[in-house]
Amino acid sequence: MSTTDKAEMARRLRAEAEDIRRHGLTNFFEHTYACLRYGQASKERAEDRCGICPMRPFVPADVQEEAFPCQHINEEGWDLASQQADLAEKYVAWLLKTAEQLEAEAAGRR
Repeated sequence: MSTTDKAEMARRLRAEAEDIRRHGLTNFFEHTYACLRYGQASKERAEDRCGICPMRPFVPADVQEEAFPCQHINEEGWDLASQQADLAEKYVAWLLKTAEQLEAEAAGRR
């Protein structure tokens, strides 16, 4: 991923985080690929792409290794996710941490 791509993806992740802060946690994967595109472009293994993403437990077990695992969160998964009071905050923190890592890489820092 180029420096420009990393900076753009960091910008998108920050925008997703802000959207979640404003509107709460919804099935945002219906209309965005922000964090998914970052993961897909930079890592081969799902655990390296998604790591400790707070959304991972809501992905059905049989699709955990798919290229875009969160795209497979079904209605039941979103219902369970909506019952987790602090999930949106955890996901926002994960998005921002990932954005910071991308920004550091884009600036040539590690």
